[in-house]
Amino acid sequence: MALVVLLQLVQTLATLYLPTLNADIIDKGVVKGDTGYILGTGGVMAA
Repeated sequence: MALVVLLQLVQTLATLYLPTLNADIIDKGVVKGDTGYILGTGGVMAA
C-alpha cells in the first residue's frame, strides 16, 4: 500500500514539473536557438 502512495506522489510531482520544463525549453532553448538544450530537456520530459 505504501508503495502505491509513493508512486502516486512521484507521478504527481513529475506531472506538476512538466510546465516548468516546457517553459525552460521555450525560454532557454528556442529563444537562444540551443538545439541541444531543447533535445535534452525534451528527453527528460519523455522519461
